Amino acid sequence: GIEEYDKEGIFVFPVPASDKLFVHSKNAITGPEISITNTLGQKFSAGLKEHGNKTEIDISGLNPGYYFLQMNVNGTIHTKAFVKE
Repeated sequence: GIEEYDKEGIFVFPVPASDKLFVHSKNAITGPEISITNTLGQKFSAGLKEHGNKTEIDISGLNPGYYFLQMNVNGTIHTKAFVKE
């Protein structure tokens, strides 16, 4: 598929997602710190697998809804919205 990076060089897909969410970065991601919150501000944990400039996030345990993914990538905070089906 066609990958579209935002101005920060971060690409999150698929949206909506069901079991796994992927984060691609134009640069290698070193030690990503990732948190997931819902629209009420409640935090959720998710399993991470790192593969260089790609991170796989297991969101299978989340209920369907709208969430925010906050990432600390190489010292910069990025926030992305996603929908869990």
